[in-house]
Parts: sequence; structure tokens; C-alpha cells
Amino acid sequence: MVPRCKNGQLDALGIVATGATNQVVAGASTGVVSRLAIAQYPVGAGGYLIYCDDSWRIVTDTWHESVKAAEGQVECEYSGVSRYWTIAVPSNNSLERSRDR
Repeated sequence: MVPRCKNGQLDALGIVATGATNQVVAGASTGVVSRLAIAQYPVGAGGYLIYCDDSWRIVTDTWHESVKAAEGQVECEYSGVSRYWTIAVPSNNSLERSRDR
């Protein structure tokens, strides 16, 4: 049996936490997260799968050889999530604001 996401929003969207992996931070399981992102830095290869809480605070991340590989991993962990991906390209203004923090 596949466990359902504990977060009502994910469950309502038909996204299923498969239980295929268990992310551990400081010796404790992160459990099901409510927000996910995939990022790639402008320089360098690879992609990061970023696990976040309801306020988009990063809980943990994993590195993958490519963005495509990160997309495959997140679908393995959260079945159905790929149909909701949105591509966002930061503007120079947003990059400058994030550097000022």
C-alpha cells in the first residue's frame, strides 16, 4: 500500500508520497514535505532537489547529475508531482535582492 501525503494540499492534488526514500537531517527523518523545488546554479552541472516546509524554508536538499535526474527522483518520491512543475527563471533584480540579504 502506498502512503498518502499527510499534507492536505498535496493529497488534494493527487500527489502521493511513495515512501521510496527517507531523508534524514541531524539524525531525524524529515517525513513528508509540503513544498519542493528543483534548482540549477548558472555555473556548473547538476541539479538540486530542494525539500521545503510550508513557508519555503529549506529542510534539506539532494544533488543530482542533471535537472532531468532530479525530476526523475522527485517523481519517484512524490508520484504525480511532475504535472505541477512550473519553470521560473530569476530576473537580475531578484538575484540582486537575494544577494543583499
